[in-house]
Amino acid sequence: MRNMFRREFCFQTGLVLLLTWVDVILCQDALTVLNCPDYVCNRPGSQDETFVPVTLDDVPTLQNGTVLVRRTPIIFFEVDAGPHLAIYEFNGIPLCNFTIEVSSRCPAYENCPSDIEIGPNRYIDSSSNVFVQWTEPIPARGFKPSSVVRSLDLPQAFVGHGDSVNVSYDFTDVQDRQISCSFSVTVRDVDIISPVVSCPADITVDASALWPCVPVDWEEPTSDDTDAQRTDRSSSPGDCFSIGITTVTYEMTDPAGNVGTCQFDVIVEDVTSPKVTYCPPSPLRYTLPLGQEMADISWTEPQATDISGVVDVVSDYQSGVSLGIGNTAITYTFTDDSGNEARCEFLVLLTESSEVNPELLILTCPEPIIIATDGSEETITWDVPTTNQLHLTHEYASHTPGTQFPIGVTRVTYIFNDGITRNSATCSFTVAVVDSSPPIVESCQTSLNVRPDRSGMTARRQWEEPTATDGSGLVQRTLRTSSPGDIFSANPDRDVPYPITYVFSDPSGNTATCEFVLTVLAPEQVDTMLDIVNCPSDIVTYTLETDDNAMVSWTEPRSTDPIASWDRTHSPGSYFPIGTTAVQYTFLDKEGRQFFCSFDVVVEDIVPPRITNCPLGFNVTTSSSSVDKFWTDPTAMDNSGEVPTLTAPSDELLPVGINTISYRFEDGSMNEAQCQFIVNVRASSDNTPPEVQDCPSDIEVAATEDSATVTWTEPSSMESDVTIVSSHTSGNLFSIGVTMVTYLLTDADGNDNICSFSVTVLDETMPSVTCIDGVTFDMHSSESGAHVYWSEPSATDNSGIVSVTRSNAPGDIFSPGAAGILYSFTDPAGNVGVCNFTVTVQVVPNTVAPQFLSCPADLYTVANSTTGVASVTWELPLVEDDTDQSPMLDASHTPSDSFPIGWTSVRYTAVNSDDNMAAPCTFYVTVHDITAPTVVNCPSTITRRLEYGVSSVPVSWEEPVAVDNGGPVTGTSSRISGDIFYAGISTVEYIFSDDSGNRVSCNFRVVIEPVIDMEPPVIISCPEEPVEFDAPPTSNEAVVTWAVVDATDELTRITKSSSHLPGSEFVIGQHEVSIRFTDQPGNVADCNFTVVVSDVTTPVIENCPGVVLRIINTGASSAPVTWTTPTVTDNSGAFFLIDDNMPSPGDDFQTGITPVVYEYRDDSNNTETCEIFVTLIDDSRLPIIQHCPSAGIIKSVPENTTEVVVRWRTPTARDPDTNVTSASSHVSGDVFNLGVQEVVYEFEDFSGNVAICVFNVTVTDEYLGPTTPQIAFMDCPMEVSISSPANGSCAAASWMEPSNNSDIIVLQNQTHHPGDKFCLGQPTQVVYTFYDFVYEKLSTCSFMVFVNDVTPPVILNCPDDIENTKDREDGDLAVMWMPPTAMDNSGGSDLLVGASHLPGQEFGVGTTTVVYTFKDSSNNSDICQFTVTISDGTLLLGLLVLEVVAIAAGALVAILILIFVCCCCIICCCCGSKKEDKPSSKKRPVSGGQTSETESQIDGGEIEDPHQYWVLPAPVRRVSRRVTKSFRGVRDRYSGRWGRDEREMSELNLRGDEEERVPTLERQVIKINDEDLYRL
Repeated sequence: MRNMFRREFCFQTGLVLLLTWVDVILCQDALTVLNCPDYVCNRPGSQDETFVPVTLDDVPTLQNGTVLVRRTPIIFFEVDAGPHLAIYEFNGIPLCNFTIEVSSRCPAYENCPSDIEIGPNRYIDSSSNVFVQWTEPIPARGFKPSSVVRSLDLPQAFVGHGDSVNVSYDFTDVQDRQISCSFSVTVRDVDIISPVVSCPADITVDASALWPCVPVDWEEPTSDDTDAQRTDRSSSPGDCFSIGITTVTYEMTDPAGNVGTCQFDVIVEDVTSPKVTYCPPSPLRYTLPLGQEMADISWTEPQATDISGVVDVVSDYQSGVSLGIGNTAITYTFTDDSGNEARCEFLVLLTESSEVNPELLILTCPEPIIIATDGSEETITWDVPTTNQLHLTHEYASHTPGTQFPIGVTRVTYIFNDGITRNSATCSFTVAVVDSSPPIVESCQTSLNVRPDRSGMTARRQWEEPTATDGSGLVQRTLRTSSPGDIFSANPDRDVPYPITYVFSDPSGNTATCEFVLTVLAPEQVDTMLDIVNCPSDIVTYTLETDDNAMVSWTEPRSTDPIASWDRTHSPGSYFPIGTTAVQYTFLDKEGRQFFCSFDVVVEDIVPPRITNCPLGFNVTTSSSSVDKFWTDPTAMDNSGEVPTLTAPSDELLPVGINTISYRFEDGSMNEAQCQFIVNVRASSDNTPPEVQDCPSDIEVAATEDSATVTWTEPSSMESDVTIVSSHTSGNLFSIGVTMVTYLLTDADGNDNICSFSVTVLDETMPSVTCIDGVTFDMHSSESGAHVYWSEPSATDNSGIVSVTRSNAPGDIFSPGAAGILYSFTDPAGNVGVCNFTVTVQVVPNTVAPQFLSCPADLYTVANSTTGVASVTWELPLVEDDTDQSPMLDASHTPSDSFPIGWTSVRYTAVNSDDNMAAPCTFYVTVHDITAPTVVNCPSTITRRLEYGVSSVPVSWEEPVAVDNGGPVTGTSSRISGDIFYAGISTVEYIFSDDSGNRVSCNFRVVIEPVIDMEPPVIISCPEEPVEFDAPPTSNEAVVTWAVVDATDELTRITKSSSHLPGSEFVIGQHEVSIRFTDQPGNVADCNFTVVVSDVTTPVIENCPGVVLRIINTGASSAPVTWTTPTVTDNSGAFFLIDDNMPSPGDDFQTGITPVVYEYRDDSNNTETCEIFVTLIDDSRLPIIQHCPSAGIIKSVPENTTEVVVRWRTPTARDPDTNVTSASSHVSGDVFNLGVQEVVYEFEDFSGNVAICVFNVTVTDEYLGPTTPQIAFMDCPMEVSISSPANGSCAAASWMEPSNNSDIIVLQNQTHHPGDKFCLGQPTQVVYTFYDFVYEKLSTCSFMVFVNDVTPPVILNCPDDIENTKDREDGDLAVMWMPPTAMDNSGGSDLLVGASHLPGQEFGVGTTTVVYTFKDSSNNSDICQFTVTISDGTLLLGLLVLEVVAIAAGALVAILILIFVCCCCIICCCCGSKKEDKPSSKKRPVSGGQTSETESQIDGGEIEDPHQYWVLPAPVRRVSRRVTKSFRGVRDRYSGRWGRDEREMSELNLRGDEEERVPTLERQVIKINDEDLYRL
């Protein structure tokens, strides 16, 4: 609301019209209200008052001091009339509003203390009085006290044990209204403060996916009471916690029986989703008869497990639901108690089909497999399930034989679908990998002993905890009966053994135990050493700037055992000098023995000396070359009181120039301080320093607080041009102590003079002491003295430094009575302040509570196997008391009581006659249940026989049950009654467990007898020949594949095992592959074949130098030559050098070229060669100079000039052996003056041989003529003519290049070079351009290049001769063929110029020649020629008729007919021979540059001259033209027996006449036997 008022004010005042953001902030800040209360509540002074005035302590104001005006001027308010709104405003704008109320319910005080009650405890010694302080009460707002009456002068008091002090405050205001505040301060004589136990924060961990519980560790809670005797806990660090929230409680009890408690939660969160152990594959396919739209569909229900053991499942469809045609999405959602979800999603696909397949049934399905392991995984194999449709293989398998299975139960599922209607069948079984090996325990203790503490009642012992390992890699501690550091009770008369047990478990429930005994020895065997705690380590501290000592405090050591007295050499808060001081505490036990606690206090001085009069520097003038030292040496003081060691400059004679003067002071602690200044000595005739006037004397003033303002008359000089510099000025503030003031006066000549004096600020103020009242302390009558503690007095001083001395220190021993204590506080100026008070020690009665001498340790036992309880006994705890021999003992349980399973707390208490209660004795009795449940009616083996054609049968039995001694039993089973079982032996297991994790199982077998199969599988497609592959170039292995080898079996399923799989890698060499097929009864069929991997890759040579060149000019005939040996690799990894006697790098070689051959061979005889040509040249020949204008050059200068640019053809040089470098005195194009100048060119080869070209350049002013000579050419061609190649349109042309023999004429440019390619088409002009350097003249040589086409077109697909037979009564026969095409090197496409016949034309009986003619643009032509032969079918028909007649007439007639037929065949052959003898001009071009075939007769004679025909590739199958399609056997038998030429087309000369166009062929004779002749 205040902000709203502020904004309203800014707007109403019109300030917003000119506001910027800064203005808004300023406006708001200007209206910030101070002293505006939120609520004012006043009490009436008496019951008679009805109206009470209300005023504010501080009136609300603005930040700038403006007082706000109260809108309602009422100051009297009616009592108990309710709240009133008070508004304070500025210029009518409300800026502060609050509520005022007058009521008897308003508080009278801001803070009136409640009753204070304290007692002796670990903080307060029970033998002394207790010092208590409190905050004085303050009346509530609105009550203005004019006087106050206190029962005690100060808010503090010393109260004796068992005493109480009443404290009261009475306030009266100006109207005589009174209010009172009273409370009591009580000090009890017993400890009533419970220990404060610090517990860890809540611990949150994630549950394990493998364990039913999680071990959790934490740091044990601690207590601020070191006297706590026992710690009771509900759980120990390392205990195993189940999913959920477990509250851990710690109770710590001190000797007075006060119990401190702390709790924290261990939260084990289940963050692991359920594990889906089976989910049907998607999609599940079902086929319905045509016309059926709905069907009841069943599937194996998905399953899931969870670490919590509880999984809820929800699905949108259940197995057996009625579904329609199409896809249906099925979702199962599994949820555990923590809300974690897992899903199984799959599709069900229903289709229609008119085809009906037999029902798909599973014939064999493996029974559940149980394998024991001592590791984490096992490889499991089984026989693949089979169906009644033997040709089917499974469409889906969740696992395959040979898979590694983890520890636990895994479901394996096979899905089968037929190929037509997609009917499906499922085989599902479980694989259980059982870990039967327990964990291995390491570092298990054997036995431990521990001695009791000083009390003789308890003992503590630490030990190294055992660990465990397991083959599964997972192990956890599930039980620990005691922890290191636990408290164990002792027995005064005997040793007390405590069995300690650790249990470790793996995920399969196997356990391993570590057991050992910890023995608490009897008290008489206890060493009686005094236990001293909090003995400080050495203390290192530092002095202050002005002190030679330091005050040091520490926590005092003490004994936890009873002592008679103790003493010390120094007390906390003492002052220690610089150096090392030994501090010792001496403790005296009741037997008079001394025990010590010693440590050193080291006070180090790190304050450097303080220099008091270090000069600022001097400017000195002298008429000589140097001056003598003229200043006073600086001095220094040190906080240690010692005089620092001075190291001063040794040279007291200062030369002209800048001189740096350095003084070094060092105290006894090696702290250093330096005084360094500059003396500038200048040469001058004036060396008189300026005169100082009014230099003050030393000044002493008294400090007001810690400093004083000091004034004086500033010093001056009568001389002019004097510069004055000072360290201080009059009116400066000076701290307590002595301060040097320095003035430096410098004249114009650099002469200096100094005025210095001291300012001493005196401290005359005593330290201000805060003293304390007297101290009263109670002690027992049995003690001779008491250590008394108090809050030490303190003092402050304006110097900031106070040293203290005291007559006694807190903790000193005081005898009964009163003793005066004196504290003296002294500042550095010697002013002393004192504090005196009295310490009073008085004797009080003894109030010691009883103590338990022994307390039983936690007990562990086993429950009765029948009743579930255990009877437990123990020895009664022993208790003693100083005043009562028999304290009253009370117990929650007695020995021999029966205890249920679990843990039970047993508590003993003891009270003496003075009602002092001992700290309770508490222990725990834990009863373990190790009895497993008992199984009732476990079935025996069940046997069923399958009917023919049936693969499974449902089996039922009476479900077994179990009972347990400890309560409820839970059970799980691998199968249930009524399940479907397949052929084979199945084990059914029921597992029952109680709440303690004890388990028992019931196992029985279900035997389903199957049909017997004796036939082995039939192998399909086993390779008969070796499988050959080549290794790749970069590896010695090859990936080899082959057709999948399979097998079938009519009755049972088949398992396949293979030594290798297709796609495996094989190294180079020969390998045997074995594949075995085994059916379910064990019948075996093997397939064996060979895999050959060949190495066809030659070794790879890298870094082959090729040519190694060395040049010498020594004239020797040989020299050593070196090179880098080639590196070789091979994919096989094995190779060798064939000839290792060859020359090596570094050998001597003769001049010339020496070949060195490296030839490497691998194990497969693949070779590779690196040939190196070692070239040694003896270079002693000079470079050969070309174009040297040795005749010289003459040139005239232009008119009116004396110089001219002279150009010439630059000389060059070549060397037959090496490269040449050149240098010249001039270059072409330089400017030359009148006269004769020599030009020198020098050429040097690699061997240092030098050749020189020297000529003169003569420049004259004479006129040399109007024209320059013409350039004369040599060998300028007229024209060049070439022919194009047969396979292209371009060819390379060569000619003799034109030249000029003058050294001053050079070829400047040319358009083409000999060897360039020129293409068909228009002729090309070639131009050479020459340049005369001296006369700067150009000239050209040009000629034409013509390309001629002499290559005919190439025919690509000229048809073979065509032979056909027509029926007798048919007319001419239409014949089809593929028209030939051609291509030409000129690139032309329209090459066909004529054809004698076209495809589809009719041909009569006989032979007709068909000719195609092709021609290019240059009139080069070629033809394609083939024949079309039409035969009459009468002869063949006669042969068939005669053959039928021969069969009917008998053998004799057959012989006659055979003779007739033979004669006819001979006649036909003769006719054919005559036709073949006719020369053929047919030339069939070869496609793709291959060789061509030769036609021949098949008459047993010689082959005709093959030179008349082109050659085609082998095998030559020309016999096929003599037979019809029905007699292909004869054709095949005579195929491939003709000669062939293996040369490439490029080797054949096709440009000559017919005799040159075909290579010579191998001649062969073909003979045809009689049978084939008859068939023909």
